[in-house]
Formats: sequence, C-alpha cells, structure tokens
Amino acid sequence: MSEPEQKEKRIKSCDNTSVGMLVRKEDKVLLLERMKPPYGFAPPAGHVDEDLTSTGKKDFEAAARRELHMLDYVRNRYQLNYISI
Repeated sequence: MSEPEQKEKRIKSCDNTSVGMLVRKEDKVLLLERMKPPYGFAPPAGHVDEDLTSTGKKDFEAAARRELHMLDYVRNRYQLNYISI
C-alpha cells in the first residue's frame, strides 16, 4: 500500500479518540499555543488511532509516548516555554 493510501486509510479510520498529558518541570507546566481553532493554549495531545496493543485495543500510553517523542523533535528546533502554575 502506498504512503498516500496509508494516510487516507488512517484518516478514514479516525474516531477522534485522543490522549493528552501534563508535562511538568518543577512548578511549571508545558502548554502549547494552538495555531488552529479553537485558539488558545493546551497541553500536548494527539490521536490514538494508530496505537494498538497486541490484543487490538487502543494503547493510550503508546500514543502519549509518540506525542512526547514528536514534542522532543520540536524542542530541538524551537524554544518551548513552561508556564508557572
């Protein structure tokens, strides 16, 4: 299956199940500025659709790890700001 076909299949199978996580550093929490509506700030989050356990159930922990790995990629290119809580 080609890359565009795989992407289309993932889009069609999306049920919008998501995972979010709080990333703390001392007394601060990481919030990301949303560039699409609804605008504002939000904790790191992402879809769970492609993360499945060996039994075929959604793996929320794997999805959270994947999102944080992507955030690590972003951190190497941009300065991430933590907001005091």
